[in-house]
Amino acid sequence: MKERFLPATANIDIWWSQGFSEPDAGSDLASLKTSAVRDGDKYIVNGQKTWTTLGQYGDWMFNLVRTDPNVKKQAGISFLLIDMKTPGVTVRPIQLIDGGHEVNEVFFDNVEVPVENLVGEENKDGPTRNSCSAMSEQASPGSAARRSTWPVPRHTPR
Repeated sequence: MKERFLPATANIDIWWSQGFSEPDAGSDLASLKTSAVRDGDKYIVNGQKTWTTLGQYGDWMFNLVRTDPNVKKQAGISFLLIDMKTPGVTVRPIQLIDGGHEVNEVFFDNVEVPVENLVGEENKDGPTRNSCSAMSEQASPGSAARRSTWPVPRHTPR
């Protein structure tokens, strides 16, 4: 995964979106409803993410998904990488009060994601990856404190 994604990410050849927040849940992991059901060598993802900043530019999304609904709410969460061009992924803009469009809703309707796109262990690494991601985001060029320094994607939004 490192060889596949890190060089392209560093060159901004891949633009990433975050799939954490959900309607009626915000960033509360215990309320996560987007599901990923394993079916052989793929997961079938269904659900919705919201407030996906710059998601209209996303080539890939790192996503927290519920992979085991039968355990306590804080468990059963996994970290998946999803290609935004996969059939069944729909990005819809959320218009801001100033008329701008920087955030989006992302819908997943029977999206097939290869098992090889699982980061870490199923049902175990979701919250850990999210915590690390949140910490690194605060220091990244895309953090709110540095919003004016966001790099411009090399391609136009879908």
